[in-house]
Amino acid sequence: MLVLTKKAKLFIQGSGLAAILVFVTIIAILAYTGSFANYDPKYGSRDFSSVSIHIAEDGSITAPTSYNQTVPIERNEDRYTLTGDIPLIVIVDRSNVAIDGGGFSVATNFWPGEGSPGYGLELLGVSNVIVENLKSPVGLKLEQSTNCTVKNSYLVPEVYLYKSKGNVVSNCTGSLRLSYASNNTLKNCSVHGALDGLDIENSDANIFLYNNCTSPGRPIAMGDSSNNVLFGNVFPDAWWWINMWGSCSNNYFVANNVTISQHYNGDSLVGTNFFYHNNFLRWTWNQTATENSQNIWSQNGRGNFFESYAQVDINNDGIIDVPFTIDINNVDNYPLMVPVNVANEPIPNPQQ
Repeated sequence: MLVLTKKAKLFIQGSGLAAILVFVTIIAILAYTGSFANYDPKYGSRDFSSVSIHIAEDGSITAPTSYNQTVPIERNEDRYTLTGDIPLIVIVDRSNVAIDGGGFSVATNFWPGEGSPGYGLELLGVSNVIVENLKSPVGLKLEQSTNCTVKNSYLVPEVYLYKSKGNVVSNCTGSLRLSYASNNTLKNCSVHGALDGLDIENSDANIFLYNNCTSPGRPIAMGDSSNNVLFGNVFPDAWWWINMWGSCSNNYFVANNVTISQHYNGDSLVGTNFFYHNNFLRWTWNQTATENSQNIWSQNGRGNFFESYAQVDINNDGIIDVPFTIDINNVDNYPLMVPVNVANEPIPNPQQ
């Protein structure tokens, strides 16, 4: 017969209580993020059935049992049009459809930072979906989706592309975040509403055209991303311009207008990138730049325009005779006397 001491009994009782507490904690987490039965191995815990309207693969529209009213979405074959605001999030699992917000909002019951279970509209594993004229206080997400179009929509705080490629986002309001996303085009957007305006991580060969970025922090945050093009964008009155880290190479920053208080910063940046034919306006060079990255600051004998750099051009060729030193690793050998006319600049192709 095994006899336990009082100390051993107390240990077992304490261990049992700890195990119960751990189990209860796990159950609570699962209850918040999704149930055991509804865990999707492709997307993770996505049991949003109680807080979402669902456009399924077969085209049907379903709502939670607690949603005791008619869903304000009118379906006409493969076109879905909102006829009123929707308090819940909307999840789309059907490809080759159009979602017309009609100027109405989704997820009106949710606000950023207040426990929103997802984005206002989520496109999950779909292709050839058009989203337009939509509003959302918790943004929009494309996950593992291809060749979709998002346009003319107010999607603060952000449009988030995750593992998605070949999509076009245009004329939208909200920050633009990419993670493991490639070959997307993001253009003519009003970018604001978050610390990082253009947040680009592990994403390659994307094009950012003619966006107006007024985010209060870093207009551009780029890490471990290559072959991206940022052309014709405007970065007014931010306290930082671009922060790059990790392996970033062959990115092109061309024909942009930058009004900034501090210059670019490369944290242990590895790779060579191209910065030329930009207008740097009201520029203050007051922070350490790169640690070890040597980038290219001119093309075809023309560099960038630095408004505060007053030097001479003896031969009147439009190039300042004294190179502009950015840091020990980076020099613009051909700083320009006058600002660049963006309309006359070609969009670079990193693949050439």
